[in-house]
Amino acid sequence: MEGPSNGVGLTVLDSITTMHVMGLRVELAEALEFIKTRLSFRKEIEGSTFETSIRMLGSLLSMYELTGEQDKKLLDMARDIGDRLLWSYNTTGGLPHSTVGFSSHRHFNQQWIGGSAVLSEFGTVQLEMRTLSFHTKDPTYDIKTTHVMDIIDARCPQDMLCPCYMNKVSVVPQWLGIRCRVP
Repeated sequence: MEGPSNGVGLTVLDSITTMHVMGLRVELAEALEFIKTRLSFRKEIEGSTFETSIRMLGSLLSMYELTGEQDKKLLDMARDIGDRLLWSYNTTGGLPHSTVGFSSHRHFNQQWIGGSAVLSEFGTVQLEMRTLSFHTKDPTYDIKTTHVMDIIDARCPQDMLCPCYMNKVSVVPQWLGIRCRVP
């Protein structure tokens, strides 16, 4: 039976670098075999852009680097999930949506954030996307995340105490859980 992540191997992906660091060679070999032979992102699930970036993409890229950048299958899988994540950046303002459909490419922000994007989510995936650009020699991933940083620089006050939420029109300050109106 598949769980909430529809069998995309989230636990396996999330733990492979730990297995490597801990020297769990047998378990790591089994995990990598599963990832390379049975794992597919061609499923219709709607995943968090942030969580997918840091846990799935980040794990694949980290393992690719930890294994000497020799396993092209890991890089190909990282590119596959990176390409699926790019759909969340197809917005009018350039800030990625918080949720993306792996197969449908449908992307949206969750209702609880009222159409805005969460700074702590879109402002922290640059490492994974830029690393993907570096290894694939495809600047697209880096360009998308650099644009996000440009938006942050343009919209935040000079002291860089940025609001928690932003949308395509304005910043939406949120301090200590109290929502404020932008004058």
